[in-house]
Amino acid sequence: MRDVTPLRRHLSRQVDHWTNAAIRLGRLEDLAGPEAWKNLEQYLGVSLRDHLRGVVERTTRRGSALRAALAAAEGERDLEAVRRELLAFRRHYLRAETTVDFYADAINTRTNPVQGALLRALDTLADRSMAAILEPIGYEAPIALTYIDKGLGASILKAGLRLWDGGAVSPAAAIKIVRHNLVDRI
Repeated sequence: MRDVTPLRRHLSRQVDHWTNAAIRLGRLEDLAGPEAWKNLEQYLGVSLRDHLRGVVERTTRRGSALRAALAAAEGERDLEAVRRELLAFRRHYLRAETTVDFYADAINTRTNPVQGALLRALDTLADRSMAAILEPIGYEAPIALTYIDKGLGASILKAGLRLWDGGAVSPAAAIKIVRHNLVDRI
């Protein structure tokens, strides 16, 4: 029978690394500063925080199961199953990180007071525009999150679409406003 101590030690380090990364991902105050969060409408900030907490919670729960599988592993076959699950967890973590980073980047475009006020106004304009069209035909208008990004044209991530982490849907219509189309005053 082969000595599995080196494999167990390696897996233990990797499991610790990735599960701790998932825990750190949950520190929402590290993703965006207080000024950026403040420049979101209250309902939008609550919705985004709840969404991001859910993404992180699913990831950390899966990490806890991975830790338990490693602790229960007794032989080479069990450790090989843990290795496969570790690789799957790492892929899941990277998808969750993509989701969290997307919203963190969008929120962080609001750190400047002028841009924050402009984006809040654009959120309201988008909310009212969608409501004017959707509510008369019986649909509830989604909340809107506008953000600044590079490029030549605007884009919209539709509310309710399944996101990169695979477990949640977009809580808001995320509307990219390209920098060169911004005005310098409201």
